[in-house]
Amino acid sequence: MASTVVVAPAGRHVLVDLDLKIVLIASVPLPPRRPSADLLLTTLAQAAGRLAVAVVLSGGGNDGSTGASAVHDLGGTVIAADRASSQAYSMPEATIAREHAVDHVCPVDDIADLVQAIVRDGPG
Repeated sequence: MASTVVVAPAGRHVLVDLDLKIVLIASVPLPPRRPSADLLLTTLAQAAGRLAVAVVLSGGGNDGSTGASAVHDLGGTVIAADRASSQAYSMPEATIAREHAVDHVCPVDDIADLVQAIVRDGPG
C-alpha cells in the first residue's frame, strides 16, 4: 500500500472517499475548523478500515482525537507523538487520553520508521 502526505489549503476540508481518493471540499460547515483532522481521519477510517494508519504529530486543541478513535475502532493503527518531541502537544495528548485510541506513542523522529514497518509488515 502506498503512503500519501496531504497538506490541506486553508479553508478546505480534506476527505478520503471510498475509492481512497483524496477530496478537497469547502462547503461543509461542520466541524468548524478547516481543515479538520477529525473529518480527514474519520473518512480515512471508513475508506481504509484496518489498513488505515493515522499519525497525530502536533497541534492545538483536540482536533484529530475523534478521527483517530474512528481509525482505531475500525481496526486501523494510530500513532501519536510523545510530549518531549511535539512542538504543540495538545492534539497528541487529547488523542492519547482517549481510551483505546492509540496503538503507539513515540518520538517524532521514530514515527517514519514505524509507519514503514506497519506498511511493510501489515497491521499488528
